[in-house]
Amino acid sequence: MNDGAKKFPGNKYFTPNLINEFIRGGKTAEAMAYLDQAIANDPSNTCELIGVKASLYAEQKNYASAEPAYLQAIAADANCEKALEGLGVLYILQAQDVKEKAGQTNSRSEQAQLDKQTADFYQKSLPYLENIEIC
Repeated sequence: MNDGAKKFPGNKYFTPNLINEFIRGGKTAEAMAYLDQAIANDPSNTCELIGVKASLYAEQKNYASAEPAYLQAIAADANCEKALEGLGVLYILQAQDVKEKAGQTNSRSEQAQLDKQTADFYQKSLPYLENIEIC
């Protein structure tokens, strides 16, 4: 797979499958590095490839890196469903994390602040999820 992807960097078979092999093998760093290379080799596939990269960040709870990656994919293609859905879900995941933290505090003022942050994240997710076509 690696040889084919190197020999044919713009190929729609080798590149995604090699990335999937890295991901399934738990080689996230290698997948990320190869995604950067694949994006440079095939800018027309930016939506899909950056969406995968952002998903990997989100999976690691690296929200600070996932959000700009999803936004970059959306900037490349405003109808990039993978990025629209991913960004909406990213905000929901952050809302759930904040809500969990709110449930663990004994301070009413802190809980109120965290509840507001939770609601803000849910609201932030809506425009992205509303733009997805449901089949």
